[in-house]
Amino acid sequence: MWRHAWIEGRYIVIDCVPEEIEKYHLQDLKQDVMNSNRKYVQWATQAAAQQAQKAQNQEQERLRLADLGAKLKFD
Repeated sequence: MWRHAWIEGRYIVIDCVPEEIEKYHLQDLKQDVMNSNRKYVQWATQAAAQQAQKAQNQEQERLRLADLGAKLKFD
């Protein structure tokens, strides 16, 4: 049995009678939540790696400019 489901804030909403939840939908919901959590962890890991790379690039650029500034003499 298939029912329409959607997200409202922090909740998954399924338009059905309560008896259908355990009988038809609970296992699918558990699997959907597990898959969503796995995908979120992958996204968060990738976002953290990108942020770390960006910070490293910015630091390298700052050091490069500081080194260049130390080499330039106008007097």
